[in-house]
Amino acid sequence: MAERDGDAQEFSPSINQDDEVTETVDLPQKFSLFAEVIEEVSKSDGIKLVQEAKCYRFPEPSNNSRVVYQTQYEDRLKYFVAILDIKGSNLILVEADTNNLEKPKGASTLILGLKEDATENFHKILQNFSDKGAQWTHSFINERCNFFSPCRHPSLKEKGKVRTNEAYKDKWISDLREKLKGFKKTS
Repeated sequence: MAERDGDAQEFSPSINQDDEVTETVDLPQKFSLFAEVIEEVSKSDGIKLVQEAKCYRFPEPSNNSRVVYQTQYEDRLKYFVAILDIKGSNLILVEADTNNLEKPKGASTLILGLKEDATENFHKILQNFSDKGAQWTHSFINERCNFFSPCRHPSLKEKGKVRTNEAYKDKWISDLREKLKGFKKTS
């Protein structure tokens, strides 16, 4: 885990990433929602935003899996990542843009407190997602984390009625805050 008085380079998914997506036109709509959710979550007591949400492309599969190429845009599937400081430790939040697959599927928001060699472990988790047909493998992720919590997305309906965009966002914020309360700092 990152150290409280470290040089802030213990883990940064921006380092050595050459696939950051910065063109506004190229950013999926879900990115803005994820960015807003992270911004609100970071206003909670004891939580500080270390890195605002950024958008990247998943790595090319190392096997014959083609799912990350089957998107509604002309490129590999994208993911969003942000870093929060909680109790002096960095937790990485990762959101896969699975809504923009040709055959959309669900994938939880991941909350990761990575083990040593955090950058390597993070890349392995992303590679595994690409190799496994755009699916998170929880056992694989858990082996590379001191803290791991998937956060399912809120349902689009509540009590039979479709949630408004604002209600959906508020529920996502609430759910993430609840999951983050489960974080126990390891020494």
